[in-house]
Amino acid sequence: MINLDQFLLPATPDARLRLDKFLFYTRFFKSRQEADNFCTDRGVRINGEKRFKPHSQVKAGDVLTFIHQDHVTIIRVLRLPKNRIAPKIKDHVFEDVGSERN
Repeated sequence: MINLDQFLLPATPDARLRLDKFLFYTRFFKSRQEADNFCTDRGVRINGEKRFKPHSQVKAGDVLTFIHQDHVTIIRVLRLPKNRIAPKIKDHVFEDVGSERN
């Protein structure tokens, strides 16, 4: 059994993480700079509101929508990671709400 506390921030109502860090930590992008550029150039919807700022804050319960690798990706944030996570614990960090080919 994996102790998730070593990988995830405490689940408190005021816990927040920068959008670019979240996308990098959850392995949607290979570098934080790549995630930063994506946010600035393409934008990400947070709960339906388009954001172009990498420093936008993400919290548990938020729904993120973005086009990644020619797919519309929709995820719900469950917990916030402390650092870049291993693929095996991604199901504890976000759930795939849906995606469709663009």
